[in-house]
Amino acid sequence: EATRRSRALASSAIFKVPFVRHLWTWLGLDPISRRGMVRMLKDGKTCVIIPGGVAECMAMEKDAETLYLKKRFGFIKVAIQTGADLVPAYTFGQTRTYGYWRLGPPLVPKAVANWIGKVFAFAPIVFWGKWFTPIPYAVPLVTVVGKPIPVRQNPDPSREEVAAKLDEFIEAMTSLYERNKKARGYEDAKLVIC
Repeated sequence: EATRRSRALASSAIFKVPFVRHLWTWLGLDPISRRGMVRMLKDGKTCVIIPGGVAECMAMEKDAETLYLKKRFGFIKVAIQTGADLVPAYTFGQTRTYGYWRLGPPLVPKAVANWIGKVFAFAPIVFWGKWFTPIPYAVPLVTVVGKPIPVRQNPDPSREEVAAKLDEFIEAMTSLYERNKKARGYEDAKLVIC
């Protein structure tokens, strides 16, 4: 553990689900927390995060790739406070590893489903893979990585500084997706950033 140079971090809510908790731990994920991220970054380690979380699950659309980033200032602020570069990365294939049904219209209004997801920090979603089990469908997963975005360390960044760096990150993610989507079989999948 002490020699690991990177860790993937995921929503702490997922670690409350018995089978899924064991699966995520076995896959090498830790629950995300601000304090944990700061400690890792100050130790010179890399944090791998998916900032969209539950909100991203609730915003997913069929035939589109959805990133929930526009309100995710926290990870940007931590990067600025610690001086850690931001590295955009996107995994093609991840949205095809499972089928899903999400709580929402016509069963309940979208606002109610979003409220449930926010209150319980867990997406009201049912997902399945091979044979309707948690085993994912066999699809290729290809992660593309962009150029690091330099970050000047500032222990007390302004809201404007954080917002500007988030805009830069979103622009880099959009460019990364657009440059690679055709080669990965996603030429017809629009990128939605909310």
